[in-house]
Amino acid sequence: MRAFGLRVRPDAIIACASADVRALRGARLYKGKGVTSVDVPLIDFSPLLHWPEWLPGQVVLFVGLLAVAFSLYRRRHGWKDLGPAARRGFWLLLVFVVVVNVTPAFSLSIDNSLITTGRGGPTEITLLSYAPIVLAAGWWGGGSAMVVALAGGLANALWKGPHLFILLEWVLLAGIISFLLRQDYTGGLPAVLRRPLPAALVAAIIVWPLQLASPFLDMGPEAFFDSLDRTIVIWFGSGIPLFGALLVAGSLGEIALRIRPTRWFRKTPRTLPPYAANLVSQLLFALLPMAVVGIGVL
Repeated sequence: MRAFGLRVRPDAIIACASADVRALRGARLYKGKGVTSVDVPLIDFSPLLHWPEWLPGQVVLFVGLLAVAFSLYRRRHGWKDLGPAARRGFWLLLVFVVVVNVTPAFSLSIDNSLITTGRGGPTEITLLSYAPIVLAAGWWGGGSAMVVALAGGLANALWKGPHLFILLEWVLLAGIISFLLRQDYTGGLPAVLRRPLPAALVAAIIVWPLQLASPFLDMGPEAFFDSLDRTIVIWFGSGIPLFGALLVAGSLGEIALRIRPTRWFRKTPRTLPPYAANLVSQLLFALLPMAVVGIGVL
């Protein structure tokens, strides 16, 4: 099909009509006899769901999903320990996390002054997107939280996300929150981190910098560094939706813990934390935050 001097495949026109520029990623352009041809490969699953273009990124995604599947397989017996009421609650959370991430009514649009280039328009924040993960981690453990995270991440990638690494990001959030809620270390700091709100905020602090690696693995180094300024600005602005949603999720977890404390997982502290094991560990964990802050200031 020809349009304005271009020979374009029909699926490319569909991608342009849907305003999804990401669907044109990986297109091959070549010239011949005065006509530029755009060859756009067929998109699998949906215009937003695509396999990474960079081979190492494909390997990382495949290995990551394989590790998640193996971890869930090892936790398969936890499903048998759930009673009928707990199973009904799990299925409700599973449906809820999908509906929340694909329904625009649950999203809040705000003007994000941190994003000055790249994707224009207001930033959408789905405040309840991570709440089912925190509740599942506190009520039933890491296996249930990871399944809920996979469902929510897949719905988010299908509806909004630019790459499939969102699945690994969501599972990582679920793993960190589950670990912090269920760790049995002694001391004041571990006791604080066993609460839903601090656990959710710590997970956001850990995952947010790692999100910058997702476009690198998805596009490859050449495309990533070509659009580095725009990518950093968009990544920096994405901190508001991430921290806002996890703040709400942690607050809802605190409410659920206060209303029904008997349903929430509780563990007696009995293990010495790693930073207090010996003098060397104490010095290391004392100097490491100072080094990070110093590097950040410089």
